Amino acid sequence: MVKLIQTITFLSFLFLPCVSNADDLPDFFKEIEQKTFFPNGINDGKLQKTMEGENYFLLQWENPSKHQVSLKYRDATPNTVQSVYQAMGEEIDKSIKQKGGNIVHLNEFFAVILINDTKWNHSVNVLYATTEGVYSWKYKVPNTFKTDYDNYITAITLLARKHQYDVALKYGNVVMGRWGGPVHEFAKLLAGKNDPRTKDVYRQLLQTSPSNYDAQIEYTSITKNEDEARQSALIVERGAEEESLLNTAAKILNKDIPAVTSFPILNVKDKGLKVILIPLEPCNPWLLEEISGVYEKITSIPVTIRRLPVKWTAPEPARSAYRPHLEKIASNIWKTKSDFSDWPLSKLKDEIMKKAKEQGPQAVTSMNQLFKKMDETGYQWDAEPIMDRLSRVIAPYFSKDPNTMVVGITGLDIFSGEANFLFSLFGGLNNSPVSVMSYARMKATFTGENQSRKRLTERAAKELVPASLKKLKIPRPMDPSCPYSYSSGLQRLEEKTLNLSEPVKNEIERIKNSI
Repeated sequence: MVKLIQTITFLSFLFLPCVSNADDLPDFFKEIEQKTFFPNGINDGKLQKTMEGENYFLLQWENPSKHQVSLKYRDATPNTVQSVYQAMGEEIDKSIKQKGGNIVHLNEFFAVILINDTKWNHSVNVLYATTEGVYSWKYKVPNTFKTDYDNYITAITLLARKHQYDVALKYGNVVMGRWGGPVHEFAKLLAGKNDPRTKDVYRQLLQTSPSNYDAQIEYTSITKNEDEARQSALIVERGAEEESLLNTAAKILNKDIPAVTSFPILNVKDKGLKVILIPLEPCNPWLLEEISGVYEKITSIPVTIRRLPVKWTAPEPARSAYRPHLEKIASNIWKTKSDFSDWPLSKLKDEIMKKAKEQGPQAVTSMNQLFKKMDETGYQWDAEPIMDRLSRVIAPYFSKDPNTMVVGITGLDIFSGEANFLFSLFGGLNNSPVSVMSYARMKATFTGENQSRKRLTERAAKELVPASLKKLKIPRPMDPSCPYSYSSGLQRLEEKTLNLSEPVKNEIERIKNSI
């Protein structure tokens, strides 16, 4: 498909008519603050070439010093902009591969690329999109020319983001919501310059992307209106998932910041039909009481939050969650090798990156982004050692009541054996059995959703049901809507309701009546 698009692009150059009147510039160009792309002013260069085709324009200027500024433009719509942007990106990627260069910035519908056009010239290239079209600017100068490229790139980046914002704003709330990422980038650029437009752009962003809690917190430091700052902080406190955002909101609201150390220590008096929920670092303390509340509504079983009497530190990660993905990439590269388990992760990454460099800068950038994501959220911990350690730690402080269920909850991404991941695992010592439960794969940072603490706590509360009831040896239900039913992944967890099936409810009542 990409080759077909490139072929069409090449053929269109052969049949583009020239515009005879250089002053008769297309309407789309008049909307751009063109002077930003011309370091010495737009009048410094002479319009050498104007070409027009169906949904296409090429404009090129040159000054006496042989500095060239050119613009390729293609029409797009909200439905086609992704494919048009990708096709023009492939053209630039091909140029980098053939001539040399590197990608300086790559973000949502925006890229800055340096290209060694010839051994005498190099160029700064900016590719960006709006919902109306895709723009590819090139500023080519002799290698001997000295200028402040950093400031030039900063200026054109600001312009491109402003253009994206202006067009999205023109199309209204729906498009503004879809283009929340570029609009947020524009808002942050303005904030960094203390630009007077900053507040208005943030307000427009938050009116159409209200669940952007990072932007909500940023807005609290921008607005001089204390009521507005407080309102944004309240929005974050009510809906955000991330502990850092919640802590910042609490400071603005002059509220206490919860900590794991604020919970009482586990002791042998904790007994009876209840769940003892133990936070295992790293664990967001903001979530614990809310998860407990939802669980109690589901099961009518009380939850007590307790901390360990000893210091708990997370072990070293056991593997990368992205390893299966990397092995799949490797198998597509080296088709004669089917098993890459003998390659250490470092070798797997190094060899794939070597191949990416052969493919070109876009492939290198994609792999660097993947490796960065691996470093941020891509590692996993073996649940069994954590579970066994927790079981041993609590043994001296545990009441041994057969109806008291202990669950350690963590933000670590856990697995066991050959499983890709686990929500929870039950086991440990015979006289102090425990479950270890993870909410890592329920979070927006993993799923790509907007943050929603209500959704996260409901997911975690539903998983707490099997994590706890396993100890009571209650049979699993056949009803897929029951939160005690088996979950093979997030989709199955979402399909569950907050209502227990009748057989499970009856079994819990039987246990209560037998105590």
